[in-house]
Amino acid sequence: MIMMSKCVEEEIKKMDQKDEELLMVEDEEAVAEAVILNSTLNSRGELELQLPAEAATKAFAQQFSTLLQREMRSLKWRDLKLYLHGNLGAGKTTFARYFIQAFGIKGTVKSPTYTLIEPYEITLPEEVIEKGRSKNEKPEKREKRDNGKRAGKGGIEPSSELMMIYHADLYRLASPLELYDLGLLEEQGIWLIEWPEKGEGVLPTADIELFLAREGESLTLRFLPQSEKGEALITPLHSHLDAYNHDSQAAQEA
Repeated sequence: MIMMSKCVEEEIKKMDQKDEELLMVEDEEAVAEAVILNSTLNSRGELELQLPAEAATKAFAQQFSTLLQREMRSLKWRDLKLYLHGNLGAGKTTFARYFIQAFGIKGTVKSPTYTLIEPYEITLPEEVIEKGRSKNEKPEKREKRDNGKRAGKGGIEPSSELMMIYHADLYRLASPLELYDLGLLEEQGIWLIEWPEKGEGVLPTADIELFLAREGESLTLRFLPQSEKGEALITPLHSHLDAYNHDSQAAQEA
């Protein structure tokens, strides 16, 4: 049975409310300004970023989402486990919300503090689906092939274009064994799990462990790869951010 002290429950509510307020703030100048996302990659394969404001956190979540969609599509991955570590108020839920919204989810992205898991169905955008197709391929041939792929029962789109994101918060678990009752540990998709230490011994190994620390509006992210998938993402992510920074710098100088 899931138990929580009243003081801890009130503290979580305050953190959730703070996250909601941060996401509702409209700082047009900050959003309009090109954001530089400085990252460092050390010899141990760890990637670290310093995000000085909410606009930078949002910009990074969008860039990470763009890279992840591209890599998962090209490498034919159907799942990825991203575990988020940090104290109360470290920014785990804020980052998760921006990340999920970057996949095109509209409306409110609920905190899973009380539901434990919030699922989201996403569709890889057309520009990702098109990646890798021959530029010289005739439109009629492409259309014929795509129609053939879509010719399933009831005209349903192929499952390769659909994916699930599962956002979980395990803070309220009284025992890791309660994870078996959720029945979703075997589901494929992108897993964002806050407080993964609460599921220690039951949760599978993460692909990437993300450690977050917030000081005021500044957020520090440290990515630690724990699998071949995680290692395959870190270096491209660092390169992707360098390219983004180059474009942002050019936009600022223009």
